[in-house]
Amino acid sequence: MFSKLDDKIRMLYDDKMGISTKVHDRIFSLIFKNDEYIGQYSDNSATDLLRMAKKAEINKNSHILDIGSGPGGPSCFLASTIGCKVTGIDISSNYVAYSNSRAKSMSLNNVEFIEASIWEANLPSNTYDSIIGTGAWCHLDPKYLFPLVYKWLKPGGTIAFMERVKIKELTDDEIYKLCTEWACTEIKSITDYFNLLYSSGFSDIYFENLSIEYKNILQRCIESRLKIKNELINISGKEFFENDFKLAEYEKKAAFAGKLGYAMFVGKKI
Repeated sequence: MFSKLDDKIRMLYDDKMGISTKVHDRIFSLIFKNDEYIGQYSDNSATDLLRMAKKAEINKNSHILDIGSGPGGPSCFLASTIGCKVTGIDISSNYVAYSNSRAKSMSLNNVEFIEASIWEANLPSNTYDSIIGTGAWCHLDPKYLFPLVYKWLKPGGTIAFMERVKIKELTDDEIYKLCTEWACTEIKSITDYFNLLYSSGFSDIYFENLSIEYKNILQRCIESRLKIKNELINISGKEFFENDFKLAEYEKKAAFAGKLGYAMFVGKKI
């Protein structure tokens, strides 16, 4: 059912991954100041991650599953900062290799990374204290994802994620630019997420609107790319830079038009 989308996601992140990693490390290190950038290619800071972890009741004894762990920044950050055990899962073989290298360079023995499609992963039920996502669940349909998360969580465990949300209706062209080109499913509204969380069995749902911070980050995304444009072109080539810049502009335009936002959700399995 999900094989075609999985293939698109693999192509998105495995094709020119080495170039993409170098480019986005440079961009995001400018977007997030001081210690707020910890290797995440998403619209949330280290402070956001720690706040989400606190709301999700993650502590040093927790076992976390990070779905769509990407380059491993959030997983390694939480493992090193909180001391919890983290299992990251990602469909990109290159990202998993990169994540394992990151963990090794940080001398972390409480984090591991698995290469697999979440739809094909044979994960044990009632195992994890918390299952998280940081800007990666746009690729996964929550209608099918949330019931799996519920199954894999221990009783009393928490789901916690930060993701783009639809504030106003999007045109077909905007959906293509924000979803199809990014190998994403449709962008859900805040109400959609609440309803899907409740219907999947979660309760005590916490919501935090991060849209103002999100808009500021998107603005800095554009400014940072322009500031080091020549450097980025030297790394990636002009075509890659221009395509990457266009995608960033599409997202910023939708956010500043009041159509696109960003939010944090935390819920509990009873």
